Amino acid sequence: MGSHYPILDRVVADAAAHDANPAGVVCAMPIVVDLALAWKNSVAATRRAVALRLPSHNKKVVSLGLWLTDTGADLANLLKMPPHAQRELSATIVSLNVHEFHGELAVSTHWDARRRLVNWLASQGPVAGRWATVVPWDRQGHLNLTNTNYLLAFCRRYRLERPRRLRGPDGKCACGHRAGGMCAGFDGDHDECDCPKRQWAKSLVHHTIVDALCRFLKDCGFHNGWGAESGERQKEASWAKAIRRKRDVSASDVEFVPFSLEAGGVWGPAARKFFRTCTAVAGGDRDIDLYHWSTPMFSSVWQDTLSVLVARGRARVSVSASAADWPKRIRDMQYVDHDDFAAAH
Repeated sequence: MGSHYPILDRVVADAAAHDANPAGVVCAMPIVVDLALAWKNSVAATRRAVALRLPSHNKKVVSLGLWLTDTGADLANLLKMPPHAQRELSATIVSLNVHEFHGELAVSTHWDARRRLVNWLASQGPVAGRWATVVPWDRQGHLNLTNTNYLLAFCRRYRLERPRRLRGPDGKCACGHRAGGMCAGFDGDHDECDCPKRQWAKSLVHHTIVDALCRFLKDCGFHNGWGAESGERQKEASWAKAIRRKRDVSASDVEFVPFSLEAGGVWGPAARKFFRTCTAVAGGDRDIDLYHWSTPMFSSVWQDTLSVLVARGRARVSVSASAADWPKRIRDMQYVDHDDFAAAH
């Protein structure tokens, strides 16, 4: 079986011969040598991953070694590669990198190595890190991350120390606790978890996400999200009482959905199920007739939006822990971010 391009068939055949006997091929074209070397390295990497019994981190790649089976590891059978061959090869590299990263942390003598590994495992998954790949294209600004927000979100995700200008002075947080006391441990832990001075910032983040969920429900075609909005605002009674009260005035049953998002961006199982239900009600993931063929999928846009809001909110809490103590000239530095400047114009 050949391709529609004779030159490609020739390159593959020559590369296969070169791979089988490099010393027996004279004056091979550079592309032939490069292909043979790339094939050799890919086969070696995949065999190593299979020998280690590593799982695939790409849900579209079921088995890392499937392409080896299909081709017999023979470059002459290159055209027998599964569809999306690059994805097959990339899945191997990702699995090996994750394995090596875990191994390095497991033997690391750094005082924070164990917590860093736990933090990494807690924030894994395709949803938790979507904010890192988002292109800030929307005019409403829901997908926009400033340089400061991105930097802080990155530091907290990988458990790195925040820049000095984004910490409180003299190792002291805004509530007055010094390192070694209540704030003992890693920089930023206390601000993010239990600093009493940061509760107002956390409430703002919560309300921002609630507002985004209300917009999501409206976009899906639900009736204005009145139950969610009212229930979130009240806070004066438990959810059980709120549900019973709404059930009495509603024409249909009201179901409580615990939409829970971790600070690292991981969604709870009920939240994932609810999201799938809502996108099904929306009646399709993309309408190319209404928008354009290149329009992002409806579900992807909302997953990106919520991921960005969580990352941006997490950064807001970190900034608030230090901004109150900045001198005015230092505080003004937050407005020189390129994204902020562009948004203002």
